[in-house]
This record gives sequence, structure tokens and C-alpha cells, in this order.
Amino acid sequence: MPFKPGKQITVDADELKIVVAIIILSGYIPLARRRMFWENAEDSHNQLVSSAMTVKRFEEILSILHLADNTKLDLNDKMTKVRPILSMLNERYLQFWPALQIYRT
Repeated sequence: MPFKPGKQITVDADELKIVVAIIILSGYIPLARRRMFWENAEDSHNQLVSSAMTVKRFEEILSILHLADNTKLDLNDKMTKVRPILSMLNERYLQFWPALQIYRT
């Protein structure tokens, strides 16, 4: 995955998996701000998220992570910035989840 030029950080595979998991979880548990997972408020704190990664590290990784090359975007595709990972995930789901084999064309 390409990164923004400038700031360089090291991210290992486990950290990237955690970032993706937090993003997916935030789609299922809607909060006003993703940052609320780390707050101490009883109604928003998520122990799983806060123990997996600090909010500072999550935001640092998220701020430099890009899934598509901004110079090659399809302006007619509303999902163009995430299309590469969506396509890869769909391919892998079809490859490794037998229940989806019936939908393959």
C-alpha cells in the first residue's frame, strides 16, 4: 500500500490488522467519533480497542495510510480510494470462503 511522501513510520502486519479491525468495528458500533473508543466514558469505551492499540498510534498510522495512488484515481468511481482493497478482499473471499463459490461467475 502506498504511503504519503514525507513522514515515514514502521508498521508491522499485526498493527495493520488492528487498524483494519478498528475501522471495521467502527462501522458496526457507530460513535460520533472513532476516538471515543479510547475514552473512559462507560457508554463509549471499548476495552478491546483500547488494549489493542493506543489512539495516538492508531491515528498516526491512519494519517499516512493510503490504499490507492492519488494520481491514478477514477473520478467516476465513488469508491475509487478504497477500490484496490475492496477488489482484493472480494477475490480472497471468493477464494477462501467456500460458501461464496456459488456466486462466482
